[in-house]
Amino acid sequence: MTEYLNISICTEDDYAPRGKKPITLRDIGVERILNRRVLTWSVKGSYGAGGTGFFAIQMEANQHYPEEWLILALWGSSTWLLLDGKEVGKLVTPPRIPCVRLINFFNRFSRLPMQLIWKFQAVVTNFRTFYDEAERTLSGARIIKADIAERTSVVTLQKGNVNHILEIPQDGPTLPSGEKWIIKGHHLDAWLISKSGSIYC
Repeated sequence: MTEYLNISICTEDDYAPRGKKPITLRDIGVERILNRRVLTWSVKGSYGAGGTGFFAIQMEANQHYPEEWLILALWGSSTWLLLDGKEVGKLVTPPRIPCVRLINFFNRFSRLPMQLIWKFQAVVTNFRTFYDEAERTLSGARIIKADIAERTSVVTLQKGNVNHILEIPQDGPTLPSGEKWIIKGHHLDAWLISKSGSIYC
């Protein structure tokens, strides 16, 4: 059975009808993202009961444009988008909180264990590059080329003397069942530009 993946219809900063329609690369052209330095990457998008898992990179401001997010509005793209041939989701291996069961037990009697968890999470965030290969690769890289067509998306970034490739798998993302999703719609409509990064579907 063929599974289709539609480009998500989203609004920016709030749910419809209060939210505004985000601009796409079809609206403004790929030139908007060229020669922009990447500050970080993240997972964006909400549908009210959870997250949509959109892949997003934050681009540095330049003389023409403010700091902005480039967001791929395809469900779960933060897991299956390829970075140098590897799924982004498999490049992130956050450390587990030590003794989590013991902490949960003692948390019944004191707020201290929860405070320890918060401190641990804060420390982990500061050392994100140690467990996030995607962050190590993307942070500080510059977008030098974007080939986005009806059924293909290939974004080339350069960091130092090394080029890195972000791309949508040409045969479509793989479902847990092992079958492939077929993406419906032009890829230019799937890439959004957002100043806030707050996307709602």
